[in-house]
Amino acid sequence: MNIGESIKRLRMKKGISEQKMSFELGHSGNYIQLISSGKMIPSLKEFFNICDFFEISPSLFFEDEIEAPELV
Repeated sequence: MNIGESIKRLRMKKGISEQKMSFELGHSGNYIQLISSGKMIPSLKEFFNICDFFEISPSLFFEDEIEAPELV
């Protein structure tokens, strides 16, 4: 599984759009779409920010069966 596929899977579990996630990470509206489509790779710092966004450790990011935290 690649970074874009992992982001898409986790984002869908969290129920958030690419645009909203991009804005919440402090980027333009198409930032996550560019990563998900494979046109861009996030920096290591941004990768850690994405893991923090999903409230998971970097080691869990690529696991197929992790559960995204439930929205309260």
